[in-house]
Amino acid sequence: MNTVRGKDVPPGVVLFRFEGPLFFAAAEKLEFALRAHTGKPRIIVLRMRHVPMMDATGMKALEVAWEKNAPRRRDRARYRDQPQPMKVMLESGLADRIGIDNFCANIDDALNCARRILQPAPRQ
Repeated sequence: MNTVRGKDVPPGVVLFRFEGPLFFAAAEKLEFALRAHTGKPRIIVLRMRHVPMMDATGMKALEVAWEKNAPRRRDRARYRDQPQPMKVMLESGLADRIGIDNFCANIDDALNCARRILQPAPRQ
């Protein structure tokens, strides 16, 4: 298990943290980070509590990241958003494609949800 700023991140989970508005430059960094990451994470957590706003370029980067990574993962990403970025995702339809149940109130909830998903199913 990895520890990121005092948070235990389970194996198979990748955590990306954003700071500031998600515009063109930040969107490019997201695409680069996802391409550069080795391995195939089962869950990607995008921590966005410090993202006060997102423009169309940032939205497109999230859409591309979702579409490129969704087929190779068994599980969906977990997101945490401020009101304006969440509104943009709702209006674009990305929130529906991700699934509203995949949006968590905080990082602890997102990591706990990831742990539950990663637990093996009980044998019958």
